[in-house]
Amino acid sequence: MGYYHTIIDDDFHIPAEGFAPICKHLLDCGFMEPTEATAGGKTFNGGKTQEVFYAWTSTEKLKKCAEANDLIGIFTEFGFDVQTDDHGGICGLVYDNKSGDEDQLFRSIAPFMDDFQYVSFRGEDGALYRYFFVDQEMKICDGEIVFRMK
Repeated sequence: MGYYHTIIDDDFHIPAEGFAPICKHLLDCGFMEPTEATAGGKTFNGGKTQEVFYAWTSTEKLKKCAEANDLIGIFTEFGFDVQTDDHGGICGLVYDNKSGDEDQLFRSIAPFMDDFQYVSFRGEDGALYRYFFVDQEMKICDGEIVFRMK
């Protein structure tokens, strides 16, 4: 998938009225208490893990955003540029950054996503993959480009 990745296509939208229920869910489901199994960021002291956090994020900032129903702030903390519609809802994402724990965010919001929404990435190594929402789950689908001679 590569160390850096870029969104190359998406069909991703969350209406503004969906922000509060999603933020409440993120607070209630344990998302704000990352573990070594779910998060890639860690600090160490004396060879022992001191703190666990989602890579490239601040857990404190994520909690403050969730408490304020600021879903856009949560996506921003994960490194996304968020496109908004005329009603303040999310209508697209832009990302060209180091890969981190974005998949954990998408997995956690999956119960609120409409079926068949997706976010497609290309890694710096050329790998193509898509976070695809179906049946209230996020699936990761590998992609390929195929050229067929007619």
